[in-house]
Amino acid sequence: MKKHLFVLSLLLLAVIAGSSACAPQVPADGDEPVSSEDTVEPTDTLDETEFELGENAIVESVEVIFLESFPLQAHAVVSGQLPDGCTTVRSTESEKVNSTFEVRIYTQRPKDKVCTQALVPFGENIPLDIYGLEAGTFEVDAYGETANFSLEQDNILEEPSG
Repeated sequence: MKKHLFVLSLLLLAVIAGSSACAPQVPADGDEPVSSEDTVEPTDTLDETEFELGENAIVESVEVIFLESFPLQAHAVVSGQLPDGCTTVRSTESEKVNSTFEVRIYTQRPKDKVCTQALVPFGENIPLDIYGLEAGTFEVDAYGETANFSLEQDNILEEPSG
């Protein structure tokens, strides 16, 4: 009886040791788990044979925020959607043309990669170069979505006299 109990205990230990509780978990649908290694990080040099570059962000809103400083510093807070699960924001820029800051959002997407076809939200804080601007009203335009802001005084540090 003790022999059978001992053999049964060994078999039970073998089953527990080989159970799937210790094995890596793979989702039931067969997809591989996603890790941070799957995320494409933007770099200064990009192999354009591997990536599609563009301006594929869908901008839904623009807001201007001011940092607590003088001279004032401002950022355009742009939010919206990216067209799929593989597209990422590569870089942003703003350029002042007359009294309008034109904001551009550049995207990248790996070529020949199967991606989820669902919109992915994004948000970007884009610095606006407002130092040296005279008092007045200005507009920020990001692909047709706009926001206005005003400066009550010139945004420049005055040199102390003397």
